[in-house]
Amino acid sequence: MNQNTSLLRDARQQAGLSQKDLRARLAACGVLVSQPTVSHYETGKRAPGTMEEIVALAETLQVEPEALVAHFADQRAGYARAAYLEKLVANGATEAADDAA
Repeated sequence: MNQNTSLLRDARQQAGLSQKDLRARLAACGVLVSQPTVSHYETGKRAPGTMEEIVALAETLQVEPEALVAHFADQRAGYARAAYLEKLVANGATEAADDAA
């Protein structure tokens, strides 16, 4: 997943933009997001919720929209896997504690 989470950051840096610059460019396109949201997009904590956001990011960073959709889908899948595994581990720990009691 590390390779996927760097796509947006790499494209932003290649464009010579800071996260604040990217936020401002998106705002100029009518997409209002905060700088922390841009950071969350880069780290995979959040994904754009609309195609308007995807298209604005793609145009601003000169990346194919399809590449961004695939990027964010991969991130979300990775987080879903991690949450599932975390739940399994937590349930296993609970069952182990129940067995010990």
